Amino acid sequence: MYLKMFVIFMLLCGLSCDRVRGFVDQVRYPLETYAVPRCFWENDREQKTYDFSDAVSSHLTVQFVRTRGGDARLGETAAYLCWMPDHLRVQFVNEDRDIRSPYTKRDQPIYKSEVVEMFIDGDRDKNDYIELQASPAGVLFDSHFHGGARQHMNKGYDSTFEVETKLFGTLNNHKDLDKRWTSTWTVPVKDIKDISGVFTLGQKIDVHMYRINHNRRNGQKQVEALALSPPLKNDFHVLERMATLHLVESAAKP
Repeated sequence: MYLKMFVIFMLLCGLSCDRVRGFVDQVRYPLETYAVPRCFWENDREQKTYDFSDAVSSHLTVQFVRTRGGDARLGETAAYLCWMPDHLRVQFVNEDRDIRSPYTKRDQPIYKSEVVEMFIDGDRDKNDYIELQASPAGVLFDSHFHGGARQHMNKGYDSTFEVETKLFGTLNNHKDLDKRWTSTWTVPVKDIKDISGVFTLGQKIDVHMYRINHNRRNGQKQVEALALSPPLKNDFHVLERMATLHLVESAAKP
């Protein structure tokens, strides 16, 4: 109620609708710091093939919203995260009624179709960051930027991150109704710029996490972009809107 009254007051004071909307969005979606626990599996602490649903008190769960704010409309996305000294583990779980991607080779523009993405700023200085992407076809894309948002893109950067993709449906078959797809990543610390050695307890890194979903309804193409921390603009490279991951020992108990 108070927020609504404040918005009315600002409009009466002559501020533009865009400026008021921007202020309201910042209030609705404040920058968040998430506690990410150390990975732990009950039977195998160093498990390499993994299912986050089998983990015991081992991961952070987060839900994505639309990049301009608001709940997902075409299909929800959740992410699960945990860390080990030498790598970050991430799983994207994407509801999807029509799983698709036409790309088959690494570093093709998979971001033009369905994809999940992660930007990582190792020292949180908004200067150097890496961008990692994976499609439902298991095709990868990676790049490195230096000097700020979208600056000096290094197309020769090659991450050794590993991705396991599972489809609960069929790829590029528009005649059936799919359920979801998952993309599970192992991101080595050595591939993250401005981090030397290994992750340490209490360390913080900044990230953006995105999902692009393409769908068809009644013959019409629909596209929706989701984010962990919505940039509130039509641009994924809004570095000041990154979320912070705080590496902790174990998940907080409810």
